[in-house]
Amino acid sequence: MQPPLVHHLARVCVPPPYLNRGVKVHAFAIDVDRNRLQDLCDAWFADPSGDAVQYRALLAAVFIIVVNIDEIAPGNPAHAAEGRTPEIDLGLWTLVARADPFSLVPRWLPLRLLVDSADAVVVGREVYGFPKELGRCNVPPGAPSNGPFVVEGRVTPNPGDVVSWREVLRVEATADPSLPGAALWQTLAQANAAWQLWLGAHFQPGVFDPATQLSMIAAASLQLLPFLFLKQTISEGGQDSTCYQAVIEASPSLTAFRKGGVTARSFRAQVNSYQSHPFESVLGIPSGAWLDVGHGIWADLDFTMGEGDVVFEAS
Repeated sequence: MQPPLVHHLARVCVPPPYLNRGVKVHAFAIDVDRNRLQDLCDAWFADPSGDAVQYRALLAAVFIIVVNIDEIAPGNPAHAAEGRTPEIDLGLWTLVARADPFSLVPRWLPLRLLVDSADAVVVGREVYGFPKELGRCNVPPGAPSNGPFVVEGRVTPNPGDVVSWREVLRVEATADPSLPGAALWQTLAQANAAWQLWLGAHFQPGVFDPATQLSMIAAASLQLLPFLFLKQTISEGGQDSTCYQAVIEASPSLTAFRKGGVTARSFRAQVNSYQSHPFESVLGIPSGAWLDVGHGIWADLDFTMGEGDVVFEAS
């Protein structure tokens, strides 16, 4: 039995579930080398677990995902008095599958997220293991939006430098003409059909056998995809070690889908690397270069972030 949470004078995280209302999402794909993503999966999950848990990168792509949430509230009425909060986050995500123990349903893996709220940083890291850090977010409130979507982070520009605010991610519309008749999804079924069609065109061959890949694409419904985390707490002993380490999966539950679609405007993105944010050396994304990310997708929805499941826990 787990020990009870001590509610000391400092603010303590409210436990899940969390009700996320008025969620506006924009997503843009960037091509990367799938082998680099597989290296991350091995280093973050296979190595710490001694190969007890293994994940495979499914795409040669990461997504810049921009999320603007009107309010997040405790799902348990016993914690309703704690209040509600808005949140904005921008970050890099990719899609993976659990190869051992095998699961047919893919997982969303957040690689690094910048959020506009210290509460969001603390709750995300402490409860699930979200790789969140504080950011200065400039994100329009509605969807669809032409942006720009911008976030600054607290970065170490070069080795040994003083930490300072610098721009990390930027996504903005190009001057190209708008796409006439851009797809509009009025139902979740329409969104899923478009998403699974895109996956079928971008799912990397050879990761699984063809029949399994087809089944995974069919199982990749947007309302079902869990999130995957490496949750860890650094030890107090002055070494590069942890006093807690676990592989966590948590499933969001879509509670409302108002609308979504493809952006009418095309976009370009810029990912800036620093000593503390090594996107170029780790993911191969050229720092500061303008990348054509084409037409993104957007959605307006609500979801509940549920309890996490421990897939592996270091003893």
